[in-house]
Amino acid sequence: MPKISVLLPTYRRPVMIRRTLASIWAQTFQDYELIIVENGGDDEMRKRYEAVRPMLERGLLDGTVQWIVRNDFASLPKALNVAFEASSGEYISIMEDDDEWEPEFLGLLSNHLDHCTCGMVYAKQKELDEGRSRVVAGNPIPKRFDRQQLLRSNWMGFPMCMYRREAIEAIGGFDEKAEAATDWYTHCYVSAFYDIHCFDKELVIHNWHRQDEVPNFCLVADQLESTLRQRRLWAEGKFDPR
Repeated sequence: MPKISVLLPTYRRPVMIRRTLASIWAQTFQDYELIIVENGGDDEMRKRYEAVRPMLERGLLDGTVQWIVRNDFASLPKALNVAFEASSGEYISIMEDDDEWEPEFLGLLSNHLDHCTCGMVYAKQKELDEGRSRVVAGNPIPKRFDRQQLLRSNWMGFPMCMYRREAIEAIGGFDEKAEAATDWYTHCYVSAFYDIHCFDKELVIHNWHRQDEVPNFCLVADQLESTLRQRRLWAEGKFDPR
């Protein structure tokens, strides 16, 4: 059984995912499995993803990599639930197919969980534009976890985090009604049952790009409106972990 399961849902990003995979292969901590869910691609997109498979050949052969294809379009939380069900690691990390980890990410965060009782730990990230220049974007990332601040704004993305498996199981997996705010819902739910710690070091690279050129999983107008409505209710103190 691997120490860590890395879940990697991907949707129409066969070019960007190469950089993401390279950052995973460069990890100094090697006791992990990688579970990729290729989501809702057409025949042309499937051919483009096939060109990525040589990067995974060794892992596909020895079982440390699983490549799951969903012919129907599955939203982000559905894709994550598919990957989670196929995983077996003690700890869970979720990578997005356009971001990167510094080489120490898996090792440092898993070591933190080894020596504490918190349910999850997050690292800081830096933001880079298409030219690989640093930009100031997103919400400030606190050095100490603040649940009220999380309820007010979504400042913690999936690639920043590592979870105990039991924490994901305790909240029943990934809420398939969350859609565009799956990360925010997940972290709010986990915070209701577990302590969350910060590892105060930049270990994640978040890459900014034009959304019209490289689509996201679920930025659909009516879903986004529903997500924002839920966030307003929770920010008003109506959060209920049930």
